[in-house]
Amino acid sequence: MSTNDVVHPLSSPTLKTDPERPGPVVREDYRDGEAQKNEFILGATGCFRNMIQEYLANVAPTVYKKKDLTTVRSSIGMFFRFVVNDLHIDDLDHIRTSTITRYIRYRSRLGYISFNFLGHLSSFFVWLTTTGRSDRGNPVVRRLHRDTIAALKSSSPDGSHTIN
Repeated sequence: MSTNDVVHPLSSPTLKTDPERPGPVVREDYRDGEAQKNEFILGATGCFRNMIQEYLANVAPTVYKKKDLTTVRSSIGMFFRFVVNDLHIDDLDHIRTSTITRYIRYRSRLGYISFNFLGHLSSFFVWLTTTGRSDRGNPVVRRLHRDTIAALKSSSPDGSHTIN
């Protein structure tokens, strides 16, 4: 057997590798796992997608540790999927404090018990305001939303979340 022969452990035929061939041929539309995951998370964010991608590419890496960027992307992506698909909002001016409250309740009904996403959303909306993309201010109001979360937790039997 030559050094260019590869034997598959479960079969007897020998596969030859060709040193002249550059490697596997990949489809033009091929996306790696990370690109597919990115499409899944941000694909349904509608007209907000470009802003989200800009924030994730240019701002988030300066604010968050590298290991936290996937969570930040998920937090922002899930919120805007809710905004676009469930509330049919397509304008930043229509995202208000009540929108955030509705999203908190929605997540609670799904069984989520972590509300760390609020910090990610707050940072995103601060960036929108400081760059002039939005003049409505930050719809994440810490005290109001903290009270909403506390009320949801206290209304559930185990104190973790509610299912309304």
